[in-house]
Amino acid sequence: MIKKIIFSFFCLSTVLFYGCVSSELSVHFVEGTVVFNDQPLSDALISFIPKTGGNGIPAIGKTDENGHFLLTSMQGGQPNRGAVAAEYIVVITKNKDKPSRIEYSRDIDGKPMEIGIYESLVPEKYTLPTTSNLIVTVEKKKRNQFNFILDKN
Repeated sequence: MIKKIIFSFFCLSTVLFYGCVSSELSVHFVEGTVVFNDQPLSDALISFIPKTGGNGIPAIGKTDENGHFLLTSMQGGQPNRGAVAAEYIVVITKNKDKPSRIEYSRDIDGKPMEIGIYESLVPEKYTLPTTSNLIVTVEKKKRNQFNFILDKN
């Protein structure tokens, strides 16, 4: 679970870093839906992670009550604008609102700290780029639409 927390921090840091870098890469509109257990998956975080060696920039979005999302690459600081044309691994996460348990660790200064461990509400395979089987390609000058139906296994 600690790996998931570290990975989530890495993804967010990467998106924010690339959002601050001036680039000539253009973004293209990306939207879609996520369904799990035959129901729209609301309040889930969708992360598009560029495949190794690709030219993409990480992009994120959050699903609404209908499971619909719009991506933001932070390219130019404009929300819901899209993603750079590239091949991506898609990671989908949604956790319970309250931690299922508390673990104790030490911060960088050695001071004790509590870490909340949150239970995932989607199968674990979708929560990491190393296990997600969701691969998409964002195309140039196209209204990219991706619909994901998550299985229980």
